[in-house]
Amino acid sequence: MSLSQYFSASYFYGIAINEYDEAMIADLRTPLYDVRSISRQLERPHNGFQSNILEGNDTTATGIRNFLEGMVNTVNQKNNRLVFYFAGHGKTLENADGSAMGYIIPKEGRADDASTWISMDQLLETFYKIECRHVLIILDCCFAGSLEWAAFNTRHLNTGPKEIYRQHFQLYIQDKAWQVITSAAFDQTALDYGWRNRQETNNSPFASALVSALEGAADLLHNGLITASGLIVYLRDVVESLALDRNIKHRQTPRLFTLKNHDKGEFLFLNPNSKLSLRDAKEATRENNPFKGLEAYGEKDKDKFYGREKVISAILNIIKERQSNILIVTGVSGSGKTSVIKAGVKPALEKEGWTFLETIRPGEYPLEMLKKLLLPDSTIKTVIYVDQLEELVTQARNKEDAETFLNQLYEQYLQHENVFLIATLRSDFQHLINKGRLGKLWKDSLYNIPWMSREELKDTIMRPAIDMAFFYEPPQLVDTIIDDVLQYPGSLPMLSVLLSELYIKSMENNRGRLLEAEDYYNTIGGVSGALHSKLKALLGEHNENEQALKHILLRMVNIEGDIYSKKSVTAADLVFTDETLNSAIKEQIDVLREERIIYSLNDNGAWEPVHDAVVRWRYIKQWIEETGIARMAMQKELEDDIRVYLANGKSKNYLWDRNEQLGAMVKELDKENSLLNKKEKEYVRISEGIRTRKKRIAWMAALGAIAALVVVVIWISILNGRANDQRDRAEQSLKQYQIARFRENIQNGKIYQEADETDLATIEFKSAYEIYKLYPNDTALLAESRQSDFTGIIKTFNLDK
Repeated sequence: MSLSQYFSASYFYGIAINEYDEAMIADLRTPLYDVRSISRQLERPHNGFQSNILEGNDTTATGIRNFLEGMVNTVNQKNNRLVFYFAGHGKTLENADGSAMGYIIPKEGRADDASTWISMDQLLETFYKIECRHVLIILDCCFAGSLEWAAFNTRHLNTGPKEIYRQHFQLYIQDKAWQVITSAAFDQTALDYGWRNRQETNNSPFASALVSALEGAADLLHNGLITASGLIVYLRDVVESLALDRNIKHRQTPRLFTLKNHDKGEFLFLNPNSKLSLRDAKEATRENNPFKGLEAYGEKDKDKFYGREKVISAILNIIKERQSNILIVTGVSGSGKTSVIKAGVKPALEKEGWTFLETIRPGEYPLEMLKKLLLPDSTIKTVIYVDQLEELVTQARNKEDAETFLNQLYEQYLQHENVFLIATLRSDFQHLINKGRLGKLWKDSLYNIPWMSREELKDTIMRPAIDMAFFYEPPQLVDTIIDDVLQYPGSLPMLSVLLSELYIKSMENNRGRLLEAEDYYNTIGGVSGALHSKLKALLGEHNENEQALKHILLRMVNIEGDIYSKKSVTAADLVFTDETLNSAIKEQIDVLREERIIYSLNDNGAWEPVHDAVVRWRYIKQWIEETGIARMAMQKELEDDIRVYLANGKSKNYLWDRNEQLGAMVKELDKENSLLNKKEKEYVRISEGIRTRKKRIAWMAALGAIAALVVVVIWISILNGRANDQRDRAEQSLKQYQIARFRENIQNGKIYQEADETDLATIEFKSAYEIYKLYPNDTALLAESRQSDFTGIIKTFNLDK
């Protein structure tokens, strides 16, 4: 097989200058050997290049320019490919304005006259006249890297994918690849025969390595394919190692970069000693999405977690030095703390023999979480990892437990020599943590995760996509995304959502494994609009899902001052008295999980937002403003008190009958779209029933006094001969009052019955039964009795026994 079948023609143009006219410019020994060696490799059938070499007396400035013009005329066809190789002297000079310019020196060039040289600018201008699909320029000369100064719109290439798939190969072949390899950086000289008096080869160190690379040594993935990216990895390793092995005090670092004509292609060669063997990339499905959205990266994601290598290395060094056995990793929300530990630090430490105990989060009951930590043998190096330490502030039910949690960590676990604590903490909660016994160690145990550099962001954006054989269209979209990200501190979650959405849009719109700018701008709305657009889409075209989402997401917000953080909810928290709403909530829970906005904490029905960024969504803030901060605080108090009430066997001592806020909650019982769930409504009704009963008892005492007074008045009236008429009216009023009481007793009893408060229900029904016995034949009372099925109640509660 030959790659020439994918191109109209393949050309090699080489310039070799061994001898210089001026004595001040040293002659070189290897250029012609180098160019001919490369030419022989490229002429082999599996490569299929036609060679043209300029050498000897023809390598004057005029000869070089004519040679280059002839190259343009011959090669200038869009489906051709070209390899250009220069071996000779190079030079850099500083311009009057302080900028620098690189040059190649022709045969007759003078050491003190730059006008006799050919600038890198002029060299590039010639190449930009060509319409070739693939161009690879190789410069083996001193200061070769200065070509990059002339190429203003260059892009440095990241390391290639972990595996090259068929889809990579197809795109590499069909898209433009304009790449440059230089034997040295802009400030380095290139060795001629490199080992000084050791004439073990006729080639320069760089050319010798390049020949070996083309013979198959640069087939780093062992798939029969040699890429420009693979070439530079191999060349750097060989050329830099040679100097170290030979104790030569000479630094020479080959470089790879792209020119402005470059697109998504890659210059390719075949390994002559191996058959091309490429697999298909994973199918583009939601499950294979290389981006995690709002989810943290875990240990299973370590192979697609990029951009944090420096941070991971710094943390590993801290642990290795072991100045203390505590490390608190802090950073703003959205800086990737959890991902760094789970996908980076944890796998690395486990590889070194450390054992990680089960990851814990403080949650609502931090002391219960500590019970999960079971230390192994004391000789085993053990890591305790506490994620999201801020939950000691945002979720712990008992604030005293927060300090006790840290004290027990210190006293029970950190006294062991081989135990190391790693904890992650949002930096805005650091001053709110009561540090207890850890206070003395705290300050010296902090590591603040820095914001990502531009190159780190590029790795984060590009490499997961490349590994899946997805590419950005146009390639400059990557820089646009980075520019957007840098405007928003703590925006990694939004970036991850954006990249995930780009992947999904590519899949849905059949983009052919391209992540397109059109989707970035028009559909998603850039980095700032990524999460908003994703969540807003869930509302529905006509906001038909708003109420269900509001009832779900408002319960997942914890508010501490002006800081919003996530919290978990259970299935029971999301059961309301409106069955239509319940059905909508179940449907939206499934959607939120599928969209990676919430995740399941267990199999029993408990969920939590995957990141605090969710609860900072502008619609949630709007709902909170509409509801009112005071009402949200009241809701939190209500939820806490219901937990205590249930934990104490529904003891009446923990009801809200004495809480001043009960009245406000009672008004919401029958309100449309009330935020109160079924459990909370029952609690409020029971509390209101108890309060009403207490009021009634007080009222009955007052009424008894009034009744006694009435009896006295009636008696006096009888004595005065006016008794009969007034007595009838008094008896009628008393009977109406008793019937009203009968109706209210039954209503309250049924409320208690529905809430499984049997004792309270029995008290109410007994009161009703006493009135029932007083007026067994009264028409109004019998009507109330039939309507409420009081006969059935009598039998159920054995009221007549």
